[in-house]
Amino acid sequence: MLDKNAVINTNRRLDIKYTCNLTQFNDLTIGPDALIDSLDRAVNEIINFQNHIIDMKISKMNKISMKIIIRKCEEMKKTFKKLFFNNDFINWINISTYNNINSTTFYSTPFFIRNFINDLISKFESIVFCSATLTINGEFNYFMDDLCIDEYSTEKRITFKKYQSNFFIEDQIKLFVLNTNHEINSFEYSKQIFRLILKINQQINRRMLVLCTSYKQINVLKDIFYQENVNTTNSILFQESTASRKIILNKYLNNSGSVLVGTNSFREGLDLPNDMLEVLLITKLPFSNPQNPIVKSKIDYYNELGLNSFLQYQLPEAILKLRQGIGRLIRNENDMGICILSDPRLLKKKYGPIVLENLNLNPQNMNIKKNLVLLGMMGVGITVIG
Repeated sequence: MLDKNAVINTNRRLDIKYTCNLTQFNDLTIGPDALIDSLDRAVNEIINFQNHIIDMKISKMNKISMKIIIRKCEEMKKTFKKLFFNNDFINWINISTYNNINSTTFYSTPFFIRNFINDLISKFESIVFCSATLTINGEFNYFMDDLCIDEYSTEKRITFKKYQSNFFIEDQIKLFVLNTNHEINSFEYSKQIFRLILKINQQINRRMLVLCTSYKQINVLKDIFYQENVNTTNSILFQESTASRKIILNKYLNNSGSVLVGTNSFREGLDLPNDMLEVLLITKLPFSNPQNPIVKSKIDYYNELGLNSFLQYQLPEAILKLRQGIGRLIRNENDMGICILSDPRLLKKKYGPIVLENLNLNPQNMNIKKNLVLLGMMGVGITVIG
């Protein structure tokens, strides 16, 4: 059935998740099953036509055209069967509007990628999965479960290895955690983040990357910036959904004191060594939108198994994304930088310590002062400010 709760309605975009139950399409003029029957009849008619004209003088181009039509119809049949007759896939409809143009797109993706991964593994003697963000609580379980990998399914011996970073983290990074009583989604919180950005930009005057989790949050900060009529000689750039990442990145690099406010596309795959990035502000823990069709399906799956979907899926995923984001700051042995985590949930929620521990937190030095808490993180000073 159509899941009306699984709806995303941002930036003129609407995603509706559905299941492969054909009764939900009864109101349509032509349903998926009737559409596939129509394609079958069209293919048969073309084949019959070919048989009747086999002795006639038909141009080679026309014969090729008929073969192409038959192939396209067969491909469409496979696509429709995947969209409407396969409950092993996550299916949803996207309805979007841009410049007064409406578009409707059907999406389908496998819920499990077990077949793809096992097929990949079977083709090689050995495969190495390598990343700085494969473990949660020092274990590889989340990564293995997500990829559906185990020795039984792959029939290969699996070896786990963890290697110490060659970076001198204790000398290279200073981590701050903001202590605030504002709610994470409140306008007051966005206003506080705006003031923090402005203060750092004016006092430190180094290139700064501000990572948001959505364009909505970027737009709120952008509106505050213009409402406050801030006069600054440094460039403050706001990423837009239709803007080129390359263009905005070039503008950012052209000014030694510029600030780039961006979203998830700047969280990974971005290499800004040395003075290209010296201050990193992460405004929110990067939880995936629970109403995203894929995320919603996974949450439902964990819940149906009687598992805690938040602790076993959503939180580990957010931790890995957070570590990927922090990884933008230190790219080589010579890098130095400041990282600020401003999400108040780190200090207010029970899962906050879990997140900090997975940033290799080791609370060996705790000096509590008036509004300041100093912790040790592998020798790195973590300061709670507020």
